[in-house]
Amino acid sequence: YNLTVDLNLEINMSQDLIIGLDIGATKIVSGCLTLKGEIIGQSVRNPTLAKSDEQTVLNQVFKSLDELNCDWQKVKGIGVCAPGPLKQGVLINPPNIPNWRNLPLAKIIQDKYQVPVSLDNDANAAAYAEMIFGAGKGYKNFVYVTVSTGIGTGIIIDGKIYRGKNGLAGEGGHITINFEKEIDCNCGVPGCIESIASGTAIAKRAKKLMANSSKDKFPTSLWDYFPDGNLENLTTSDLGKAIKLNQDKFAISLIEEAGHMISIWLGGIISLLDPEAIIIGGGVASNTEGILIDKIKNTMSNYTINKFANEIPVLPAGLTHNVSIYGAAALIHHDHGDN
Repeated sequence: YNLTVDLNLEINMSQDLIIGLDIGATKIVSGCLTLKGEIIGQSVRNPTLAKSDEQTVLNQVFKSLDELNCDWQKVKGIGVCAPGPLKQGVLINPPNIPNWRNLPLAKIIQDKYQVPVSLDNDANAAAYAEMIFGAGKGYKNFVYVTVSTGIGTGIIIDGKIYRGKNGLAGEGGHITINFEKEIDCNCGVPGCIESIASGTAIAKRAKKLMANSSKDKFPTSLWDYFPDGNLENLTTSDLGKAIKLNQDKFAISLIEEAGHMISIWLGGIISLLDPEAIIIGGGVASNTEGILIDKIKNTMSNYTINKFANEIPVLPAGLTHNVSIYGAAALIHHDHGDN
């Protein structure tokens, strides 16, 4: 189906700009691109204020678009990345923006800015952008995985985003790998991979292990970043820094542990889809010196019946900067066949 809201707005193919808008759990950012993928205007990052009421978060979306340095008369459409699950331009129940429920986001944006809008989840959009601009060039059947605040997946089959019957396919981050684990994700699924191996989960585990010990008994350079012992603001970025600067064994062990869990999960995905390639993006992958991807490469084949799993390339994402903007803009390419 076509995710573009039908308001009888014609796309003028002679216009030559696309806007990409990324709505994340922590930040909202937008960019203005040419049809060749050149970013010519980028907004400042605005906080999502995800725990706020519906309208407050919407106002942050409008602020990001309004601050964009772009000639709106040349804009042919707005591609929007938003957290799923979503269906036909409607956000159903995104776990990380709890007060957006059954929100017709595409229609809201299209009504306000009077240009066509295409909406999909961030991982789907990033997957398609990787095929057009990044590491997915040359592949028509692959799985894109982003390991960041959460874990998301995008599935490309025959060069198209696979969305499933209701548009809810690709929510791989909420597949459980430990059903006996207590629910630790807003999705409500016990032991989903996002609750176990996302950046949020990794940081939570680091804080728990450190808080239950002391600097003397638990040596790690991470203490240097939090000399007062207050670990509230510790993130996987701190782990990445500790790995890069100090080859911190504790930080490395946490990333490898997450990589092992992701390997178990990906083994099942390989058994199901037999993809040409797996592309790994997101801040946890890009900021940990290749440790996460190496662990996945070395252990993934242990958890699948597919005897050719070792031949499936596991590639770092090609779009490590502005991937969300490229991904959102790529939705216009995807939905309207203008590649």
